[in-house]
Amino acid sequence: MRRSAKLLRLLPLAAVFLIVSTAAAGIISPRAIRVPAAKPIRARIPSHLLFTAFQPFQSTWASPAPQINGVATNAEWGSAPRLNFANGQLRIQNDLGRLYLLLDVTGDTTNDPLQPDTPWGDYFWLAWDVNGDRNVTADVDLLHGIYPGTSTVGLCHFIEPGAVTPLEPSGASLARGFGATPGSPTPHRFWEMSIPLEEIGADAYRWVANPEDAHPLRLGFHVHSEVPLISDYVPQDLLQDFTRFTRILLALSPNLSGVGGPIFATVGVIPSTEIHNGYATTDPSYTLYVVDAPFGGSLNIFGHFDGLRARGAKYYQVLARRAGAGAYTPLRLTWSNYRWETNKFVIRQIAPDPQDRYEIPPGSEIWSLRDILVRWPTSGLQDGLWELKLALFDAAKNPLPAPSPGNHLALMLDNTPPHARIDQITHGTDTIEACAIVDLGPPPDGLRFRITAMDYSGHLAHYRLVAHYGDNKSQLISADNYAGHMTPTKKWHGVNSLVVPPGQWRAPEPCAYQFRLVAHNRTTNGYSRYIHGKGYNKHITVLLGGMPTMPIMVPARPPVVVPPGLLMERAPGVAPTTPSNVLRHFKINPAF
Repeated sequence: MRRSAKLLRLLPLAAVFLIVSTAAAGIISPRAIRVPAAKPIRARIPSHLLFTAFQPFQSTWASPAPQINGVATNAEWGSAPRLNFANGQLRIQNDLGRLYLLLDVTGDTTNDPLQPDTPWGDYFWLAWDVNGDRNVTADVDLLHGIYPGTSTVGLCHFIEPGAVTPLEPSGASLARGFGATPGSPTPHRFWEMSIPLEEIGADAYRWVANPEDAHPLRLGFHVHSEVPLISDYVPQDLLQDFTRFTRILLALSPNLSGVGGPIFATVGVIPSTEIHNGYATTDPSYTLYVVDAPFGGSLNIFGHFDGLRARGAKYYQVLARRAGAGAYTPLRLTWSNYRWETNKFVIRQIAPDPQDRYEIPPGSEIWSLRDILVRWPTSGLQDGLWELKLALFDAAKNPLPAPSPGNHLALMLDNTPPHARIDQITHGTDTIEACAIVDLGPPPDGLRFRITAMDYSGHLAHYRLVAHYGDNKSQLISADNYAGHMTPTKKWHGVNSLVVPPGQWRAPEPCAYQFRLVAHNRTTNGYSRYIHGKGYNKHITVLLGGMPTMPIMVPARPPVVVPPGLLMERAPGVAPTTPSNVLRHFKINPAF
């Protein structure tokens, strides 16, 4: 309490320092082209934000993922955790591919129209400390902002504290809404947003396999409204100082209540009820869509700890065997998981006792990977059908009756990658060797390819032969997939020494070509659709005899676009009227 009171007493001094600092910024940067604010707003730091910014913020699993359509329903967002700020709240959830945000400005009850120029109307920024080092890192850290006068989101790269590059396309999607939300029944401004995790430096697929690699996302944000006048920064000076950003911990597993069977819930995110005779098949609309997929790699196998506790269990063993190969034996494995302790998540090692028993954590504890029974590395095991079951023990480690029903999980393991090879390229009767130059005659003269794409366990998913050339151009030559070869045996071995295409392939233009054959089998680790693949490349140069030379087209330079609320600054010594002067970067308007 004494520390809180001291911090609060320092607020007036901090406000004075901010005003002096921003005024000084206007003198230090005389080249900045400042857009006058319609109504200058004095910077302020709401007292509750002094502390919440330091607390880790736990995202929840998006099940199902919200629709990014400008309608924020309670079913989509009501259970998502929220971070309060002065005039609203930020709700966050995620799956393994995307982060979903509801930026809910409950205090903005006027539906300002879209404005392509100052005073801009309603807008926001999201600033990301991508590498998590608490510093502004050039060409790494990002800012998401809106293209002026639109509901399209783009991204900028930081180049120094307070300065970013112009907007460029983002893989994120955005919907602008005005109406009721779970935060308030009174109509107000909000934005729904979906961001690819890889765009902001997160690799959830790798983190679930090894939580020791996981790190919190670090976010600062700003929301602005003209009517009513709102300008909230979380934290203050978010373009300059990354040390006070909110840490966001991703959910790495879904809520398993009612998912899967009574004992085994999921393998990764695949419910045990969708695994039959060792193979998984899920609905196309599900988080991970697989068809007749075997398993491989490191498998996170989840159960229902609440149900095991209800049976009087305090400890358990995970027993495994190769199907039909005799008695079950207990797995003796260790793995890492994050546990919430007081005010932060702490990495913990999970290990068995000398009798290979694992402790069921108390129901009051919060773990990043909830209800995980075992992380099972399978790459060293023999391919084929394997079976798992549990043995339960009470608090004194006495055996309990075998749980039933559902105490059985069969998984078909396949850790052998497929085989892919371009066996031969021919032009007429001639074999074309790698790095050769071939001159094609008039159409339809072309090339043919002899390829092999096989999975010896019969689990091939697909193959594709593609010609790559020029500036990121490509053309499909031949492809096939498991959908055209499904049988009750769930086996498709692929093709061996197949000649493609049926006719001849003719190059679209004279160029150096990379021919790439890629094959994947259907093996999943419960998080990724295909984890085993092989590629094979051959390179040749193709000329087209008698073909006229094509003119070189120089693409037009894209326009420089400023995110709302940021100001343009030109390179030193360059006249504003010089057409070739590309705007170098943008800086925050001190008036805000």
